[in-house]
Amino acid sequence: LRVAESAGCPRVVFSPDGKFFTTETPDEVNLVRLWSIADVAPLFEVRSACWGAATSFSHDGGALAIAATADIKVLDLTSRKVRSVLAGPLDEVHGIAINPKGDLLALVREDYAVDIWSVDPPERLQTLHHSSFVNSLDFSPDGTALATACSDEQTRIWEPLSGALVS
Repeated sequence: LRVAESAGCPRVVFSPDGKFFTTETPDEVNLVRLWSIADVAPLFEVRSACWGAATSFSHDGGALAIAATADIKVLDLTSRKVRSVLAGPLDEVHGIAINPKGDLLALVREDYAVDIWSVDPPERLQTLHHSSFVNSLDFSPDGTALATACSDEQTRIWEPLSGALVS
């Protein structure tokens, strides 16, 4: 399998079941594409708001979140259709993670905060405040915890629905 991206492809992410993968281009377009291994064809593409952390597959492989230019699109990978669109002041999204069931989304903001959103209906539930930039985040396999790693060399574990700091 060989996929050619005009501006190169510095980031590729596989779905947990291995049926799909995403590519991101590093140019001024910041194009994210969803590909099928079986069809070797792009199924969906969108311009990204952030480069390097613009996609996140749910752990069950049923959903894909893409940080698009002005919103976040959540795709249902079975139907290959947009399931939900999270809109709002999302200009400065620096990373996203979707929980295992695909019903919660966490996004890193430039102002040292992480927002927790419900996917259906799309609404902000919590804001988790940090004292420095959040470099990465991920949900636990059971979805009951969210880990954030920050530039202050601290890793924090949160309960995503309540916003409580676990450790």
